[in-house]
Amino acid sequence: MKPSDIIQRARLLRQREEAFVVVWECEERVRRRLGGAEWPWPAPPALPSRQRHRGRPASPRPPASAEIGVRRLRPGEDAFRLTGSCRGQTGATLTADPAVARALLAAAVPSWTVQRLETVRLDAAGSAVVVECLWEAPATAPGVG
Repeated sequence: MKPSDIIQRARLLRQREEAFVVVWECEERVRRRLGGAEWPWPAPPALPSRQRHRGRPASPRPPASAEIGVRRLRPGEDAFRLTGSCRGQTGATLTADPAVARALLAAAVPSWTVQRLETVRLDAAGSAVVVECLWEAPATAPGVG
């Protein structure tokens, strides 16, 4: 999905939420006028968001962080290093917080894919030395994916 589509979707969802707030406020004013008594409101319309959706194909993303085994750092480990790609550019990020590592792994962003999760220690020069590889994305065959 293009960034402009994501922005447009977010705007429309915000407008929808604002409309629901207006409806709720109107219903509350009616309740106050009735002295708190309930009014027999009609059932809400069959909104698309209330419909059950058929599952769509799963996006290729890493398994849940519990399956990967994000744990607390052990003695001798200074940070988690997540290596991945964002819009075709490979990069790495360091964090000492396991919750942040879990959140990055679970992020369902089409332009971001995690390829590897490691624990590292930082040497005197500030370079990251791998202590343990906790997870690595499965290799895909050329032309697949």
